[in-house]
Amino acid sequence: MFGQRPAWLDWVDGKFVVVPEKAAIVKRIFEEIADHGYGLEVMARRLNREGVPTLKDRPGRVGWHNWSIVSIVTNPAAYGELTPKRRVPGGKREAVGEPIAGYYPAVISRDLFERAQAARALNRGTGGPKTNCVPNMLVGRVFCAECGSKVRIRTNKQRSNSYICDNAFRRAGCTNGSFNAVHWIEKGVMDGVLMFNLYPSTPPDDHPAAVALREELAELSQQIARGRQRMTRLIDAMADDPIPEVVARVREMGKEIEAWEARKLAAETELSQVSGRATIGEQIEAVQALREAAYCEDYDEREAARSKLSLALRQAVDSVKIDRHKVSHVVAHEGKISFQITKGVLHDMQFNIHGDVWRLLDDGRIERI
Repeated sequence: MFGQRPAWLDWVDGKFVVVPEKAAIVKRIFEEIADHGYGLEVMARRLNREGVPTLKDRPGRVGWHNWSIVSIVTNPAAYGELTPKRRVPGGKREAVGEPIAGYYPAVISRDLFERAQAARALNRGTGGPKTNCVPNMLVGRVFCAECGSKVRIRTNKQRSNSYICDNAFRRAGCTNGSFNAVHWIEKGVMDGVLMFNLYPSTPPDDHPAAVALREELAELSQQIARGRQRMTRLIDAMADDPIPEVVARVREMGKEIEAWEARKLAAETELSQVSGRATIGEQIEAVQALREAAYCEDYDEREAARSKLSLALRQAVDSVKIDRHKVSHVVAHEGKISFQITKGVLHDMQFNIHGDVWRLLDDGRIERI
């Protein structure tokens, strides 16, 4: 055995054995992050509030922390894969060699792992929902159309939430001081998502970025294999009589291979995040199933629905830009779909099809612009 044993496994009679109670906690963490989009802080608070024991007892440390959550949710050992690592100067550890599938007993599926990475990628830069009630289902997606600043949510005397440009609110140079009801924009965005199935030749379930990354990974694997073969031949050829020029070339090839391996590792991380994104069909199903519950009176039901909806909407929507006339301009699916919202009413829906722009007519047909 090499590497550090995951905290949810024991080593008994020369083999890894799953600790059921700890494995259940690991699975719950992945499921709640993947399905609800919880940030690390919220996830830690939920576990601490319920008194869920940590996987390891550490002197002087009590309860769950952000770092203890991230150490689990980023570890491919959860689905059984070992990533061999070595220590480098400075004490850090870096990946070396190819991952070993099936090295550990899996406690979650690879699909669940990738969905959790996709949810975490959406939260990056936003911290994820800060509270369980999820007042802002479009966190990190709403901006001011005038200055580009992110918006903030303000609550008026009627306790109704509204978006307003952060710069305008702080009198920091923007004059777009319009207040825009959050529930109207949420309604319009959800109506827009339900219209995605009108997109001609609906984009395939596999995200285009995932296809490109898989092609890049295949090419990188071939480059690394060819580079290692060439370097091995050069080393063998000069075994008895080292030639300075050849030695220098071997060193250059070693740096090239290291650069390819670093890019391969980064591409694998990107692929994990993209592959876990919900498909258009799944986004439509989420809105259909959960939009009513997102505004119900029961707190627990509303919390669960808004968390799941937030994840689906942020995967679908690229940006929402609000102008001074209280019109929200929405772009979705990497620019393929756009529409506008005024007081919750959806209008001016357009589709970008291979560079040609088509618009949706009132009777449901589309025409080329």
